[in-house]
Amino acid sequence: MARLQILELPTEHHGDDMTTPFILVIDQADENTASTLDGPDTEDASYATAIKRLTGRSLAEQIGARAILVFETTVDIPANDTTAYSATPPAKRELVVNVGDHEVGSLIDEFVRKNHQGYA
Repeated sequence: MARLQILELPTEHHGDDMTTPFILVIDQADENTASTLDGPDTEDASYATAIKRLTGRSLAEQIGARAILVFETTVDIPANDTTAYSATPPAKRELVVNVGDHEVGSLIDEFVRKNHQGYA
């Protein structure tokens, strides 16, 4: 299955405005992926034609990219490397919501206890 990656280019400064241009990188693309990305079947649905249309300027302009690069092989972008994060265990995520001075979880528990007595 094809992968989508973003390669950020150096930030550009135009007066007070700043933009971060990027290139869309599609790797591990096979013929079926390219044909799917190209859209509905056309008279000339060859792999080369699909890649040519996919990398065309109009598609890049539509998504705001400077370019679109398509590769059949795997392309690793160092800035997108997240392997350092996988070595640490995921942090426990907890959301505590309060209504006034009461925690919502305890209010729900109390409601269930009061309204569902005898249903067990």
